[in-house]
Amino acid sequence: MTLASSTPAVRARQGMRAGLASRLSSAAIDVIVWIFLMIGLVILVAGIRALFTGTFELEVYSEETRGPVATLVLLAYLAYGWGLNGRTVGMVLMGLRAVGRDGSDLSPWRGFWRAALYLIFLPGILWVLVSRKNASIQDLLLRTAVVYDWGHTSGGHVRPPPG
Repeated sequence: MTLASSTPAVRARQGMRAGLASRLSSAAIDVIVWIFLMIGLVILVAGIRALFTGTFELEVYSEETRGPVATLVLLAYLAYGWGLNGRTVGMVLMGLRAVGRDGSDLSPWRGFWRAALYLIFLPGILWVLVSRKNASIQDLLLRTAVVYDWGHTSGGHVRPPPG
């Protein structure tokens, strides 16, 4: 348990649905992680290419491949995080977790579909501003929620989100 999560005010938010500011902060961190993943991929490809050619040259992907590769890397990153334990790096740092409406972990497929829906319709997150349940359109479609979770609950699961 961290010092920040040990205060009564913070502990009272444990398991409550997260708002737009927390979600967008988490997403901003995830974009930075994604950029580093893309840089790492370019370096990895250059290293593999160097094994066969003998020269290490960093080449940025062509226009035709850059978009699809970047999209697939982002999809894999989000799906892995949400499908594994409901968290991406940004969510861990912001104390958030994606869960089912009953507070259960997301299945890997549910994590994948959540990531795919965010890539298909990113503005759906703005529904949090008008939703009484702080739910994005993706949350409504997949019956998920994003809750505050600093990882120190006794049972390993957060309580079901209210509402």
